[in-house]
Amino acid sequence: MKSLKNYALCVMANHNVMDFTAELLSSIRDNSIEYKHIYFGDVGFTEDDKKALKAYGLDITFIDLEYKFTSTGSKTQSPEYRKIIAQRPQFLQTVASMGNNSLVSLDADTAVISNDFTLLNTSKDITLNVREAGPDLHVLPIFEMDYPNCGVIFYHNMKNCEKFFERWEWCMKNIEEHEATFEQWYFYSAMQFEEFQKLDVQKLHCRYYNCYDVNWKNKATSILHYKSYDAKRDTFETRVARLK
Repeated sequence: MKSLKNYALCVMANHNVMDFTAELLSSIRDNSIEYKHIYFGDVGFTEDDKKALKAYGLDITFIDLEYKFTSTGSKTQSPEYRKIIAQRPQFLQTVASMGNNSLVSLDADTAVISNDFTLLNTSKDITLNVREAGPDLHVLPIFEMDYPNCGVIFYHNMKNCEKFFERWEWCMKNIEEHEATFEQWYFYSAMQFEEFQKLDVQKLHCRYYNCYDVNWKNKATSILHYKSYDAKRDTFETRVARLK
């Protein structure tokens, strides 16, 4: 069985998502998930938060990022969120510079429930989790059969991805923001340039390693993504329960 034993798990998180972060670590511990190391991009943990996360007994390193936000009032797509998430390329490149060429970028609201990653083609540069997307406000005003979800991305060969990361950061500085989405928009924009198109990319449906729809969940599902569908009513409990 192919596992993540050679992969660094990379998560950006803060006090605002401590419930989800604890759920993620619980899933890794309780399911005996194999991994190389866990790196948290610290964008606003308190010292008590860090102590609580270390108490899970996993191999964790915290990397301080420049912009932090600790309030529990921050919402997805808010100005605070956008400043935080814009640091993702920098964070991943920092982890790569620490002797890690194979990374998994995970949103904090995910859970790893199995060691079975048989479908990953680790000879590729990147594996994207994709799904069909239509012209609604949450994504983009287009129809795309293989639209990527940035909640979980596998970087098998970070050395080959360096130029793409430069383009990704360039897009965030030079392309106008999308009103309804931030990271998805800039990552997708960077995909349209040759730096991405030169990469060897595997695309898998989200049902396996980025499952956020209960109708997709199956025996080969190894990562859950507790996405929110209603920012005003969804809570940690309702988002987790949706995929149980």
